[in-house]
Amino acid sequence: MKKAEAARAADSKPSLPLEKYAGVYNDAWYGPITIRAENGNASLVITFDHTPAMIGDLQPWQHDTFKAHWRDRTIEDAFITFALNLTAASRMQKWPQCRRWRISASTIKTCS
Repeated sequence: MKKAEAARAADSKPSLPLEKYAGVYNDAWYGPITIRAENGNASLVITFDHTPAMIGDLQPWQHDTFKAHWRDRTIEDAFITFALNLTAASRMQKWPQCRRWRISASTIKTCS
């Protein structure tokens, strides 16, 4: 995380309003994963429907990358990057041994 902090463009902003990142994504390993807007669309929360402990608050990190702070602090924080393609349905794909997720209209990958 320290390496990521040093490379971060801290003054960047997400490309879209936060509520536009909300949706239900599907991962072959984890199943449905829901990202929802809360607090009047001021924040995002990610939940893994089949893994109740995996609930996290998404903090804008840089551009379309968010940092997931898991409410269960035994789970390490992770980065979630949205590769925007607004014309296709979304699904998830898991890469083992990674703490980074890449979400696009066609896939979500856990390494980049």
